[in-house]
Amino acid sequence: MSDLPDLKRRLRAAHDQIQSAPETGPGVYGAPDPKTGERWNAGNVLGHAAEMMPFWVDQVRGVLAGRKELGRGVEGYERRQQGIESGATLGEQELRIRVEAGVSLAAILLDEMSAADLGRRVTYRRRDGSEEATLGDLVDQLIVGHLEEHAKQLAELS
Repeated sequence: MSDLPDLKRRLRAAHDQIQSAPETGPGVYGAPDPKTGERWNAGNVLGHAAEMMPFWVDQVRGVLAGRKELGRGVEGYERRQQGIESGATLGEQELRIRVEAGVSLAAILLDEMSAADLGRRVTYRRRDGSEEATLGDLVDQLIVGHLEEHAKQLAELS
């Protein structure tokens, strides 16, 4: 598990990578994702990143407020799909502004968290089941690592 300073550094680096990727408009579709089979263009990547950052920040805030689990659920997966599809209807500048706003929310969250928060045990509910994890591992996976994956994906589509 990463510590808070490392998570903050990685979040900034992934955001910088996204912001420095050349604007391509929607662009061409990349190779299918090995896990989901989805094929995304740059608009889809930006739309999803803009949606997923505030979603996962809200989920983590819920845990910090006392909830014992987090995850998408049916409504969350619908929001995910809407975010991906927004890449076809919103302009690239708007999508990048939304990504920046989501990253700002995540940075504020990390600034407000303590090392003890990272060690909290929580249940992560996925489509295919659930698992017990620390909040730090989930922040790393669902917010920071997820943004890093999409920053790399966007660079590959440029």
